[in-house]
Amino acid sequence: MKILILGAGQVGSTAAYSLAREEANEVTIVDRDADVLRELQDRLDVRTVVGNASYPDVLERAGAREADMLIALTSSDEINMLACQIALTLFRTPTRIARIRARALMANEALFGPGGIPVDVAISPSSLVTDYIAQLIGFPGALQVLEFADGRVRLVATRANLGGALVGHPLRDLSKHIPNVESRVVAIYRGGKGVIPDGNTVVEEGDEVFFLAARKDARTVLREMRKLDDPVRKVVIAGGGNTLFANLYKAYETLPEEIRAPLEGKRAFHHYNYGEQIKGDNKGVPAFAESCHPVFRTHPETGKKAIYVNRLMTEYVEGLPRQESDRLLARVFDHAEQSRFVYEHVWRVGDAMLWDNRCSMHARTDFPPERRLFWRTTISGTEKPY
Repeated sequence: MKILILGAGQVGSTAAYSLAREEANEVTIVDRDADVLRELQDRLDVRTVVGNASYPDVLERAGAREADMLIALTSSDEINMLACQIALTLFRTPTRIARIRARALMANEALFGPGGIPVDVAISPSSLVTDYIAQLIGFPGALQVLEFADGRVRLVATRANLGGALVGHPLRDLSKHIPNVESRVVAIYRGGKGVIPDGNTVVEEGDEVFFLAARKDARTVLREMRKLDDPVRKVVIAGGGNTLFANLYKAYETLPEEIRAPLEGKRAFHHYNYGEQIKGDNKGVPAFAESCHPVFRTHPETGKKAIYVNRLMTEYVEGLPRQESDRLLARVFDHAEQSRFVYEHVWRVGDAMLWDNRCSMHARTDFPPERRLFWRTTISGTEKPY
């Protein structure tokens, strides 16, 4: 396969290393930095072209007309999108993949749909990492969680331990333990070697077990392999810079009925305490305490409902068994944190942002290396919110 990679930065170089190892691939890399290209060419069996990745003459010299696939991985979303457009219009390159960093672009599905910018696959590295971490947080004890069929099916990898009901038993017993759950163990790694599983395969302590199950049943099957770890309540993230804002109106409107119905009218217990102290207070007084809020809150101005719980502060739903509360809240958190509901703001000098905590939630990403000064003001309400 003839593959054209645009951009020799960290992502582009990594892609080149992976693809060039396959003998069947002919890889060409385009970048403006001749020194970087020279270094890659010394290490890899690749062809390089110096130039701007969005210029037609550069793409033609790089072989876009003969390429089977173009992968645009420069640091500029605009260059990546333009390169895909040129590749189709002038060279009819069959497959076009682009790295898109801005959430404002990724959130607009029509942009890359039929009649839009001809990008067959748009990749957002930050969204992939965020979604991956969120999946692991939602499945304590899992080594890996992948989604298929629009999230309806999950592939989960975990390490079996003696707390699991199936450990020490053959796989055929799985249907006896959880008769109403459809699942399949697709692979087992034991001592660094793969084991092809069948009904007689006995799960041993320390096995890495990969299984497929419906989204709603994944935790049930996971419990067969190991004792479930406690839910993740507090997460420390090193770094941050841009700010992510989730639209909790939209998240509520699209919440599946089987999740929404059991939580309507319920209240949730929240605990917010990083161990920080009130600024200027040397008495050790906690900055925040505990409170109860509705799971779904009606905005006093708009009259619209929004999700009003979040992964960091919400402990449990009042009036529900703790296991059921954890299951439903995890579904709500997973839903509300999807990239289609999130806008990422890239801060620039002089920016002013206004957001409403009653119908949104926000979080930061990685800090950039430079120092920045922010002024933040919170407007307090005059009435109780509910």
